[in-house]
Amino acid sequence: VNLGQLEEAEALITSQLAEHPQDYKLICVMGDVKRRNWEYLLARREKGDPEVTAAFELTESLYNQAWDLSGKRLAKAQRNLGALYYVTGDYRRVIEALNTAVAVNPLFESSWHLIGFSHLQLKEYEPALRAFTRVISLNQDSPDAWKHMAHCHVQLGRLEDAYRALIQLTRLSFNETDSWLSLFSISMSIGEPRDAIKSVRRYVEILSIDGA
Repeated sequence: VNLGQLEEAEALITSQLAEHPQDYKLICVMGDVKRRNWEYLLARREKGDPEVTAAFELTESLYNQAWDLSGKRLAKAQRNLGALYYVTGDYRRVIEALNTAVAVNPLFESSWHLIGFSHLQLKEYEPALRAFTRVISLNQDSPDAWKHMAHCHVQLGRLEDAYRALIQLTRLSFNETDSWLSLFSISMSIGEPRDAIKSVRRYVEILSIDGA
């Protein structure tokens, strides 16, 4: 999206808001437009530039306004706030916003994934594990969720659980060498020689295919 398209979209939404100033869905969409403008500025200027800061604060305020006007029911406003904070690396606020969003609508896989990833960045493995478990409840074929769950289990000293997660990961990431190396390491640690051997064989197969 270029600046001309953003300006055109903003003009259209502004005209609609003039007629419907309390339309929280339109305000949320305006937040999306302003977020694109902020991202455009962020990519071209220093993070502390006053115009970048102002664009961020305007975007944030629009999402908060949409949330309040909806009677705190528009989960999208909080999801978008979470995504906004994610770009800045403010993981604590990501978690806060997205937990608010999933309390209204818990069926968004991406929200749970970002909650889990944000907890990982803060080295909070138990809540990260709970979030990735919710991802799996929505999508059992999410390799990223299984991978992060395995990592959490390892950090928490639950190697048997990590092993079970890696079995699922290698099923879904059959051609990824890193997945098989992780399974090999855990299999050796918990005394599963068959899977350790299987992992090495598959690892070599992938290398031979890639090198062909």
